[in-house]
Amino acid sequence: MELDGSPAAGNPFLADATKEPRIWAYGFRNPWRWGFRPSNGSLYVADVGESSREEIDVVTAGGNYGWPAAEGSLGSCTGCIPPVFDYDHTVGRAIIGGVFAGGIYPAFLRGKYVFGDEVSSWIRYLDFSAGDTVVGTLQNFASAAENPVHFATGPDGAIYYASINAGKIYRINPPPTTFFTVTPCRVADTRGPAGTSGGPALAAGAARVFPVAGLCGIPSTASAVAINLTVVAPSTAGDLRVSPAGDAVPLASAINFRAGIVRANSAVISLGAGGQISVQCDMPSGTTHFFFDVYGYFQ
Repeated sequence: MELDGSPAAGNPFLADATKEPRIWAYGFRNPWRWGFRPSNGSLYVADVGESSREEIDVVTAGGNYGWPAAEGSLGSCTGCIPPVFDYDHTVGRAIIGGVFAGGIYPAFLRGKYVFGDEVSSWIRYLDFSAGDTVVGTLQNFASAAENPVHFATGPDGAIYYASINAGKIYRINPPPTTFFTVTPCRVADTRGPAGTSGGPALAAGAARVFPVAGLCGIPSTASAVAINLTVVAPSTAGDLRVSPAGDAVPLASAINFRAGIVRANSAVISLGAGGQISVQCDMPSGTTHFFFDVYGYFQ
């Protein structure tokens, strides 16, 4: 809906006089938390069941997700979209939608969907393919989690959750890491020939992904790298946002700059999918060149 309560432009039923125009998708019993997958923008919704099943749905415009004709994988209706995952009440009784673990976490958890069950008081995770289908099985992460009711990713990239039983907010800390130095080495320079680690200059509003692991002595097991980032010849003022590849664009910038001024800054960046990082250009217009060198890594 728009802020004034009117139907939003693009809603799937605007032209159907037999349906409520504010509806975007339907067939849910009690959706409890939802969020977008950073890597592809898919909308994940956790729907609390009644007497039998808890479910996770990947929601699309105009979709019918079955309730009350279906509960999880039980029951059916013409045209209904089944859940991408569900479980019965021997596993848990009140699903709490979660978030996707970012680059600060080790490889076993990175990119996985972390969620909970309030009644059974656990936190578990699932792996999903790029096409939003489950890969493997449900994995245990924490028990006796003091009844989680909400998950969120903080500005530091960590997962936080609210415990209704304890009345507290908990941070899921990544494991301790060790820092290893390497001889300073240039990973990418947009002033060079066009290519994966070269040109062209980065345009306003654009983002590029750069491989890091496997280059300059950075092993594939590295979880984060220490870099020196330098901006050269920006045409207007702006900033660069640097993040693990596949994660949401961070709110904080890695470096700010003015038109025509060379600027440099150091940063520690977690590695995302495939040991890569993403660089987003936040400028009103124009382009900028930049390069970055690595001088160490964490694992």
